[in-house]
Amino acid sequence: MIDNKMNRRRFLETVVVTVGAASVVGLSGCSGDGLNEPIQVGEVNSDPTMSMQYFPQSVASGDPTASSVVLWSRLVDASVGGDLPVIVQIATDESFNNLVSQFNWQAMAVSDGCVKVKFDGLSAYTTYYYRFIYQKDGESFSSPVGRTKTAPAAGDDVAVKFAYVSCQDYIGRFYNSYLKLLDEDDLDFVVHLGDYIYETTGDPQFQVQNGRSINFDDQAGAIELGSGDNVFYAAQSTDNYRQLYKTYRSDEVLQKVHERFPMIAIWDDHEFSDDSYGATATFFDGKQDETNESRKRNAEQAYFEFMPIDAGSSGSKVLNVDQSQLFPNTRIYRDFMFGKNVHLMMTDFRSQRPDHLIPEDAFPGTIAVDEPTIKLILGTQGIPFAAVSGSLMPYININDANFSAYIPVLIGVLTQGYMQAGLDAATAQAKATEKVNGNLAGPIVNDLISQYNASVPAAQQLPLIADAVLAAMPRGLAYALVGKTQLFGAVGSRYFVVKDTYDLLAGALYAFNSGSQDALGIAQELWLKDKVLGSPARWKVIGNSVSMNSLVLDLTNPLFGVPAPFNQKFYLNVDHWDGFGQKRDELLGTFAAVPGTILLSGDIHSSFVGDHGQGTIEFTSTSVSSGNLKQLIQGTLASDPVLSQIPGLGGLVDNANALLQSANPKLKYAETGMHGVAIVEANADTLTTTYYQLPADAMFVSMYADPAQALSLMTETSFTVDSAGLQSV
Repeated sequence: MIDNKMNRRRFLETVVVTVGAASVVGLSGCSGDGLNEPIQVGEVNSDPTMSMQYFPQSVASGDPTASSVVLWSRLVDASVGGDLPVIVQIATDESFNNLVSQFNWQAMAVSDGCVKVKFDGLSAYTTYYYRFIYQKDGESFSSPVGRTKTAPAAGDDVAVKFAYVSCQDYIGRFYNSYLKLLDEDDLDFVVHLGDYIYETTGDPQFQVQNGRSINFDDQAGAIELGSGDNVFYAAQSTDNYRQLYKTYRSDEVLQKVHERFPMIAIWDDHEFSDDSYGATATFFDGKQDETNESRKRNAEQAYFEFMPIDAGSSGSKVLNVDQSQLFPNTRIYRDFMFGKNVHLMMTDFRSQRPDHLIPEDAFPGTIAVDEPTIKLILGTQGIPFAAVSGSLMPYININDANFSAYIPVLIGVLTQGYMQAGLDAATAQAKATEKVNGNLAGPIVNDLISQYNASVPAAQQLPLIADAVLAAMPRGLAYALVGKTQLFGAVGSRYFVVKDTYDLLAGALYAFNSGSQDALGIAQELWLKDKVLGSPARWKVIGNSVSMNSLVLDLTNPLFGVPAPFNQKFYLNVDHWDGFGQKRDELLGTFAAVPGTILLSGDIHSSFVGDHGQGTIEFTSTSVSSGNLKQLIQGTLASDPVLSQIPGLGGLVDNANALLQSANPKLKYAETGMHGVAIVEANADTLTTTYYQLPADAMFVSMYADPAQALSLMTETSFTVDSAGLQSV
């Protein structure tokens, strides 16, 4: 829900200051609607006292262009409250002797004290220093001094060096990976590809408790998850999301990263909710409708308040971000030019994407693709139906009069199953009635009838559908064949889906409705294609929150000794681009037509290098601190009642790097067990990406007091792209 005090539509204003037009003490900002009235300030001391008390989240800068940058801080004074006057200074030296501009503004209570000022008219490729000043009782108090840098001018042939990062869970973990960035003083900027915060405060599936924790002040406004001793909470109210940003930004190392480098950021899912699409979350795996536009807007509001992102129109003095600019009208995709060598395009994978192709509440026995459709799809590829029919299931139309006696029994059995899964009796019966409809897989119908027969006297038992009858029935793709074995769940829906049958399902859906894979939305997709095809830069760098590399776990090798039905190829995660394979191929086809296209991605908590062909290379960087992919695979498999039966599970997970590469020849490098950051250096001839990675256990203890310890544990792996292609350095 939107807080009552937010009934005023505008919740944050980023003022645009043109250097030269606002470089004198005493210039006041006024929004024109009463939200920001003119303010009076006194003379600024030449050496104000630095105070974290008033600026507890320090400072940040972001979205640098050749002439502008956004500056951010948060000003609070518990003894005063309300709106507070603040002075923003920007200079070309750290002592502020060469003051470029000074601007008076207000930190508004309605924005939780957050202040964002965009300075325009700056010099290209220039380092600036900035600070925020609060005056009280005749004294001047300063934020820490921040350093930022504008982009080189268009056409300038200069080398560009930047880092990119993602996934920085705070709960039980430390940001030792960031110590590498603090050791690199010559970065031009830092790209954050999402999961800057995590919406949960103690999810036992991936968050550990060791002293770094968050307890929501507004617990009543949060979502309660888990049960018993494992109860934890997810952010829902504006206050919840704000508290996450305030706590994360209290970390001293993260503060220093923001103080030193401008950041260009996009969100992924955890800034709102795990594996979300649009305004819909997935905590309950289909047991209830989780679409919540108010929660989505609360999350976006806090993001725009706390992140140094230029979210408005530079055509006005004040960049207003109000409710009309939030979901479903949000736009965070944007691009940046860094001279003639780097054109950075940042995308949004979450806001407009459709639902996952397999619903979390899909009934395993439902036929997702029938025989006529499969024949049609295979026919376009020249593949005979007989080549795949053996891997499909015979199905019946349960609504046929011949099977009417089965309907009440199936509804009864499924009702009990849904109640055991946590639904109340009425909801369970309604869900069962919904699912016992249309084409159902004969073998699964027989399994349910067998369950019923085992619970009643012989006289009440129903005959199973005879093998001879099933043999004469058409064959189709049931959800069970893609790995959906439970009534509710992410396995077989978002994770660990059977590759071959999923490809068939996705292809069929795409053939009849290409919108089923419009992950970027039509407007953003057209924008991205236009930017890539029209870019004059040597390197067209696309920032994706999720990877386009295909991640397949191939368990078909007889040497592994994996028995049926587990000896198959599995997509690890179809919440990613593996879930939208046809659309991915279409986009990669566009990128292939443009030399020098580079993809940067995150989210999967692993490092990968993928060669998509035709010169398109993808670098996926691992998490700053969040649990690595090996740990996530192990946890998912161990907790699933079916997949946990795979023999030798531990050994397979230990060899995940090799298994992923063997299943995908385009994957040239894989590391699924470490944390870290990546640094990119680009010039007119080459683009080099270097991964700096720490062991998994290095995240559980702070190395802030001894950065050399963290640096000594880091491994370094580099790859270069030039006119000859991709090479390992």
